[in-house]
Amino acid sequence: GFQVRARLLYQTYRKWGEEVGERVQNETNFGKRISDQGFKGSHGRAGKVYEGLGLTPERDGCDGL
Repeated sequence: GFQVRARLLYQTYRKWGEEVGERVQNETNFGKRISDQGFKGSHGRAGKVYEGLGLTPERDGCDGL
């Protein structure tokens, strides 16, 4: 399944919010909202990772690479 590093997910969300002029939550509150939606986080060598979520190439900073 899909998985995404929590920090990358938040950074992508923050960048999107700034681009569209939305009020952006802090990282702690953002993580709580993700968990409240039923996505489970686990800690590993890469830090916290959410299972069941992913980013498309144009939103993960890779520009399709």
